Amino acid sequence: MANANRICAANDCRNPAKTCGFCGKHYQRLQKYGDANHAVTPKAADGEPMRFLMEVAVPCSSDDCLTWPFAKTTHGYGQLWTDHPYRLELAHRVICRIVHGDAPTEKHEVAHSCGNGFSGCVNPRHLRWATRVENMADKIRHGTTFRGNHPNAKLLVSDVISIRAASGTDGEIAVKYGVSRSSINMIRARVSWKWVEA
Repeated sequence: MANANRICAANDCRNPAKTCGFCGKHYQRLQKYGDANHAVTPKAADGEPMRFLMEVAVPCSSDDCLTWPFAKTTHGYGQLWTDHPYRLELAHRVICRIVHGDAPTEKHEVAHSCGNGFSGCVNPRHLRWATRVENMADKIRHGTTFRGNHPNAKLLVSDVISIRAASGTDGEIAVKYGVSRSSINMIRARVSWKWVEA
């Protein structure tokens, strides 16, 4: 009864508070997004995502990014339900398939030349089929991968190149860089950081 006669603490909400000072809707947003006031993309009208895809995205002739305005994955990529077969698909894959044909193999991915796939870019001029290696190379070039940039990484790419060129024992190099001897051994043996060219 502690929440009796209390109003939801979320901005501009006049619903009764039910849990932790929030109404059911805003409490769910708090749980899901960590912010009760998180703006949720409104549900698209039936057929609207496909209409946008066919009438706006596919014929796009601009070189600017075109952001998917509907539902997105937690990583920021657009998604929509397609017919034949009815399933949830990534918007950029659907557009790439329509504009550039089917993927050469099942393992091919869609690469974004703009580096803004995580922002929901669906401009077909920015999309192409690529192998996993090609797509990862793009991500490294755009700086959209955690490789060497992760906030918890102790080493940078330049450190790895120096470690591979260094003389001395694994133990001596480990002390210099503040990592374990086994980490140095795996870097030198190209078991870890194998994507870094010398």
